[in-house]
Amino acid sequence: MKKAKLLLVSLVLGAGTAYAISTLSYLPYSRGRDLVADTLSLPGGFLASIVYPEGVHSGSGAPAWAGIAFAGNLLCYAVFWLLVLWLVVKLGDRLGSAHHVITFL
Repeated sequence: MKKAKLLLVSLVLGAGTAYAISTLSYLPYSRGRDLVADTLSLPGGFLASIVYPEGVHSGSGAPAWAGIAFAGNLLCYAVFWLLVLWLVVKLGDRLGSAHHVITFL
């Protein structure tokens, strides 16, 4: 049961992270904003480039490119959050007395 909770929480956090990355474009323009958004979007872009090697300019276009990129970001950040949560739980198990802080996991 604990593993299922960790997986569910990491999927929710991964979806939230991917969504937050996609909303960065609504902030006022700055080079820093674009650099952060592009850097955080790289995992999804790499996955989409496997399916569409020529990018969005391929043949009849790439109608699913953005969806694949978003799914790739979701998967990457869900795995990231799963590792972070797993480490937090393991650290809580070792600390013992501080375990009550992370009992929701």
